[in-house]
Amino acid sequence: MQPSITTIKRLFTLSDNRCTFDKCLTPLVEDESGAVVGEICHIKATRAGGPRYDPNQTDEDRHGFANLILLCPTHHKIIDSDAGRYTVEYLQRMKASSNRAANKEILPSDAKKAERILRQYLLRIDGSLTTGDIHAQTVVFNGPKSARPKVSFPVDVVGGSSSHRSYIAHLIKRYQTFASSQRGRTFKYPVIHPAIEREFGTGWQWVPLGRFDEFAIFLQNKIANTLVGKQNKSKGRPNYSQFSEYCLKYRTANGSSDRTK
Repeated sequence: MQPSITTIKRLFTLSDNRCTFDKCLTPLVEDESGAVVGEICHIKATRAGGPRYDPNQTDEDRHGFANLILLCPTHHKIIDSDAGRYTVEYLQRMKASSNRAANKEILPSDAKKAERILRQYLLRIDGSLTTGDIHAQTVVFNGPKSARPKVSFPVDVVGGSSSHRSYIAHLIKRYQTFASSQRGRTFKYPVIHPAIEREFGTGWQWVPLGRFDEFAIFLQNKIANTLVGKQNKSKGRPNYSQFSEYCLKYRTANGSSDRTK
């Protein structure tokens, strides 16, 4: 079980995009880059042995609004490292003090940022585990490599389709290759990922397949607008393969390839 998006939207709106810890001004989601900094934290731990764990609490209550706060990574670690000081009552008072704007309206921009936080919610698995597929965007595994579970994407997102995933990876790599080759430009390879999140509200592998064509055009335009892309266009040279051409060339329906053309 995990927190509902409605709960996280409410938490985020009340937080005003700031860590709940007293006097901490760290943003939960960076406005400029869109990077997710904040973490969803439980006042009472979800598992026995965790800080402030309550065996009488139901799973629904553990992941409900009353038991959750949004913190920066530093203060998340601090409160869980000293449960004697940061008691349930202490954290509840801190949360109440931070969430003073109880009737604040949930804006569309707040809702998108809250969705990003939920997508980045960490599923932590300690020790050995035998399991089937785990559906999650970020997994931190603290067990032996031999016990790592298989992680898969839902079939209705780009990451869940080998052909669509490979083609988008091809376009991303092509953009990075073209952009990084421009002289006099300081290029950072990860810069494309915040741009994708701003446009589609999620990481590239989580873009719905229903928006695949739009996603491909977005990346194709990025490629075409690089200096190399413009030079290729002026000389009548293609900048990338179209999706159907790429699938035929690399047979991604049966075995994906991330090679560039």
